[in-house]
Amino acid sequence: MFVSLFVNSSAISEVNFDYDSNEVGVVYHSNPDTAYVFGCNDLESVENEVRTAESVGKLIAQLKTSEVLVPLEV
Repeated sequence: MFVSLFVNSSAISEVNFDYDSNEVGVVYHSNPDTAYVFGCNDLESVENEVRTAESVGKLIAQLKTSEVLVPLEV
């Protein structure tokens, strides 16, 4: 299953969740042609957090720092 969220954020334009491959894609306004792909073991929880976050950019940064989102080589 693939879910795309177009978020109201000054930094991030879109967050994609690929449940089949346990991946999260993040598209930034500054580089709209590139999706940065991260591995994630708890997509449902991250998706719910993104849907309710006051600051999606801050949340993504925290999830990267805490290694909930792990960068993947694409």
